[in-house]
Amino acid sequence: MSEIINQPNELIRKIVFLPRLQQMAILAFLVLCVPIYLMVNGFALLQEKAHIQDKIYLKGKEIMHQQNIIQRLENMTNQKLGDDIITKTAKINTFISHSNSEQLAILTSEWIYSSSPLIEIKLTTDYAIFSAFLKRLLSSDFELNLLSMKIEKIEQGEHSHSISAELSLQLKRENK
Repeated sequence: MSEIINQPNELIRKIVFLPRLQQMAILAFLVLCVPIYLMVNGFALLQEKAHIQDKIYLKGKEIMHQQNIIQRLENMTNQKLGDDIITKTAKINTFISHSNSEQLAILTSEWIYSSSPLIEIKLTTDYAIFSAFLKRLLSSDFELNLLSMKIEKIEQGEHSHSISAELSLQLKRENK
């Protein structure tokens, strides 16, 4: 049999010389094999498609679950950062209000809230008192960075203060 398959001309010659009924049976068999092959192959492809769709659905569900977890963690982090900022700014505001006196006249103190809040302070005082006030603001208790500072000498006249200062300080960013 393998000799016949290896020599296609011999196979065709044998089929041609078969009786008409056997030729029709072989032709019908071949005609039926093609749709059966296509059906079997089609069912396999449909099963593979359904399997892939199931995988896609499960991966999508897993991604949604992970996105929900990430969103909850971001909300918790933002809430925690918001609480920390409120606590820090309240502590700084308390210190500034307690520092306001005849020797240290705080003219304005204003917070500007952005990704990292900053405070702008305008004051008049003597240099020694200003130096102590600034050192205290820049201590680790308040977690502030000095962004800018402008100091001007005031002519002695009706004021007993010798300098006028404008400060911009920013809350330190936490390392995540």
